[in-house]
Amino acid sequence: MLDLGAGTGRNTRVFAGSASEVVAADVSSEMLKVLSESTSFELLERIHQVRCDALHLPFAVSCFERVAFVAAIHHIAGAGNRAAAMREIERVTAPGGVVLVTAWALSPRGEDAGKVEKMAGGEDGDYIIRWGTVPRFYHLFTLEELVETVQSAGLVILRSYKESISRKAAAENWVVVASCIKNS
Repeated sequence: MLDLGAGTGRNTRVFAGSASEVVAADVSSEMLKVLSESTSFELLERIHQVRCDALHLPFAVSCFERVAFVAAIHHIAGAGNRAAAMREIERVTAPGGVVLVTAWALSPRGEDAGKVEKMAGGEDGDYIIRWGTVPRFYHLFTLEELVETVQSAGLVILRSYKESISRKAAAENWVVVASCIKNS
């Protein structure tokens, strides 16, 4: 299994509880360091950490039965780059493999609405969201846009839906579950 955009490993640890092996891939070596420091030795034996970016995955064709791309695609600037990341996911997913993609939907609430600002000069859906004093880029999707981005890589949508979450700045996620029917 590939956990792409693994970050600090919150989902990786869950996946490692049932998968024989999980590759935790992230662009940030600091995030992977936190994953190592906050994960039990028993789970770390089944987790392989790889520092890479989603647009250039260092994995063989069709090598993963399952891929999770949770709360990461919305950090990629540019529709072409997001489509390239999905093509890479399709490339490394085995035929019949399952891909899970989630992204934030904009739904600012109360005092957190002021932390969300439209990015000047960006695409529709590009925002800067402040976490404390740190501004972070987010591309906030419509469900239709996320589905189209996943489909553009040749993946077949099995299910797509809205998930309510308790996060303050964004109250909803879009979730897309897809299957790989072919590989490039």
